[in-house]
Amino acid sequence: MAKAFAKFPGQKTNLFQRACWVWRELPVPVIAVVHGHCFGGGLQLALAADFRFTTPDCTFSVMEAKWGLIPDMTGTVTMRELAAMDVVKRLAMTAELFDGNQALEWGFVSGVSDNPIKPAQELLSQIAVRSPDAVAATKTLLHKTWNRSPRGAFWIESRIQLALMRGKKLLIVQPLDRHGKDKGKPLVAVDSVGAGAGETIYWCRGREASFPFLPNDVPTEATIVGIVDSIHIPSSSAPPGKSS
Repeated sequence: MAKAFAKFPGQKTNLFQRACWVWRELPVPVIAVVHGHCFGGGLQLALAADFRFTTPDCTFSVMEAKWGLIPDMTGTVTMRELAAMDVVKRLAMTAELFDGNQALEWGFVSGVSDNPIKPAQELLSQIAVRSPDAVAATKTLLHKTWNRSPRGAFWIESRIQLALMRGKKLLIVQPLDRHGKDKGKPLVAVDSVGAGAGETIYWCRGREASFPFLPNDVPTEATIVGIVDSIHIPSSSAPPGKSS
């Protein structure tokens, strides 16, 4: 049990949290379709998805309170993004049961239907015709900027947009130790942050980040990973909406 709660260097989630948070880190939209009962860890698993559809009679509960526990599988973050704090406190303190319509009113689900798989498939069909790179970038952009200052959010927005306009890039990264000295052979990585040659790659809160940041935005807990030696753009890459 102790190992399940442990976090290794560079990780931001323990084993239980990882089971839910992994949906956030996938570069594709995740849609949860819920029916029957959705309690405790099941609710937190659904809330970590990008969209949630349910039936009117589905029963939800932050059930941990019934057993003298707290929601500890990323619900602390996902619930605060979707509902008011007093609502989250009420549910986490009482283990109150609520149905699909109430979940929609509080913002926990994206839609309610007697056949929730239908609106889920309709949404998927709409997303599927868009650029996969743009869809993945949008998910990354919103999660990275949702709680940042306007200045930091606009910087990330610009970098991701620039990366999209340039097309996909492969980075040749020279690993560095914590003192900034070469460590091991160069690695190849798909660029996810719009890094440029000569820029340093950091690992912070489990995510890749490139330097330079604005001076006030460099995280003090960032760990150096390597420096970009060069950039390779595959010949098949093209900006979204254009063919190669």
